Amino acid sequence: MFRDILTSKWFIGGFGFLIVFGIGCYFWFQHEIGPYKQEAAETQKQWEAFQKATKTSPSIRQAESPHITSMETTPTKEAVNSAGTVSEKIDNNSPKVASPEKTDADVPVSPYGFGPYPPLPPGWRGTPKKTWNNLSANHELLKRVRIKLISQGIDVRGASMKYGKVYPIIKGIRYVRWETENTPFGEYRYIAGSTGHPDDGDRLRAIKEAKFSRGEDDDLTEADIPPDIKLVPYEEGGIDPYEFLGLTPP
Repeated sequence: MFRDILTSKWFIGGFGFLIVFGIGCYFWFQHEIGPYKQEAAETQKQWEAFQKATKTSPSIRQAESPHITSMETTPTKEAVNSAGTVSEKIDNNSPKVASPEKTDADVPVSPYGFGPYPPLPPGWRGTPKKTWNNLSANHELLKRVRIKLISQGIDVRGASMKYGKVYPIIKGIRYVRWETENTPFGEYRYIAGSTGHPDDGDRLRAIKEAKFSRGEDDDLTEADIPPDIKLVPYEEGGIDPYEFLGLTPP
């Protein structure tokens, strides 16, 4: 009886179908997640290069951190807001103040005592005059940090400054502030605020909206984040611009 079942055409056909179906699902899955795996690998590469370039990760005192609106993204224009955040314009194209004073050699020099302006990297959008004209001291520091990182091979699209620390905007890297609540089921950790590339912010907002539409709590936890977006706590990602650029603080 058992032998008859094993030799049945229906059994053999069904078993063969399951094998083919399983193989098809495997290749479909690999095809679907392949781009995300590649982007995750590129994000990790950029983060490792960023860590190597900065060498140190200055801390931010949490007691000084203001409330940051959930899923905050870097503004798309240069601005200084009431919370003390300075942001630089986002440039989606990867680069491959007072009027500046002049030295005897006619080399443009920062009006804030930061020395000669650095050369702009290949592919930088804007002329030197447009880049350095009418900048505040903090905006000049943002540009100097960004230019130095780009020259070290890091794809920085913009920058934001919070309480004196510079956060380079790198696609795929999201600076976050975590909050933890105690529940009957244990600790619940979620993202209370974040800064990063607007495209990543749009993706995370879409995830929040999808959770809300399903009737779920729309707080974002680590499990909700796509694999190609790396979460970096604020205290680990900030750069001291004076230390990084070798400048003396005022």
